[in-house]
Amino acid sequence: MKRLLITFVISIILVAIAQYLFFDNAFTYESMSNSLFIVGLMMFLISLIIVTDAGKIFMIVSYSFKAVRKRDDFKYKSYYDYMKDNEREEMTPYAMQMMIAGITYLIIAYFFAQLV
Repeated sequence: MKRLLITFVISIILVAIAQYLFFDNAFTYESMSNSLFIVGLMMFLISLIIVTDAGKIFMIVSYSFKAVRKRDDFKYKSYYDYMKDNEREEMTPYAMQMMIAGITYLIIAYFFAQLV
């Protein structure tokens, strides 16, 4: 519960920053909906990447570039060896809280958009 509260506090600060930077503090339903959508979508997509462990795609790309550039002195014989050496053990602890907050902001943004 503490992590969810911390996530919501930080994300509300991000919404306020987006409101200030993009919409000049014009508190209309449209600008609030857009601010919540921007922050909610970023939080949801980042948490989705973390929860599904799709970050391994970036490891595949980095292995490919390193293997091509350093053909002679590359210390890994296969991608499996590279993966085992660079693998993280646990998921980021705030991933599910970010997903909950992101979905909540997207739902609120949808309702604000319906009021416009």
